[in-house]
Amino acid sequence: MARDVDASMRDRVDRHYRRCEEVLRARDLDGFMDWLGADGTFPAADGTVVRIAGTRPFWAWRFANVLRVTSVELRIEDISYDDDGLLVVDFHERGSMTVGGFDGLPVERAVDLHNRNLWEVSEDRFTARGGAELAAHRTIGGERLTDETDPWGFGAWERFKASG
Repeated sequence: MARDVDASMRDRVDRHYRRCEEVLRARDLDGFMDWLGADGTFPAADGTVVRIAGTRPFWAWRFANVLRVTSVELRIEDISYDDDGLLVVDFHERGSMTVGGFDGLPVERAVDLHNRNLWEVSEDRFTARGGAELAAHRTIGGERLTDETDPWGFGAWERFKASG
């Protein structure tokens, strides 16, 4: 049975997500990887487990394509423990940034996301163990983005890798 989240853990979660805002604003790749946890993992769509460290090339590409962070806000919506003892954090992410568009010109990308992160928690750190995007709204110039039209999305990353 899942246990309740006490005030001390709520404070730790709040500080952890404020740290994420800081590293995103600073476009700090190392800080973001540390925020996820050096030994973090997540389940892939094919059922395998992927190490966060193995995703560094993706995050490096993403961070390199951020020209300016206009705003970022992570608001905690719910905190609980699941039956496996993982900390479940539902949060609302809003923000905007200038990124390099497909044509090389800067574009303003806005996000309004509802996400869930799963964390293994120790005395001194949080380690990512998965997550989900519960609802997503991404736009450029007011036009809604898909993975194919988002210059900062997974589709763009796949095209970048394929281009050699």
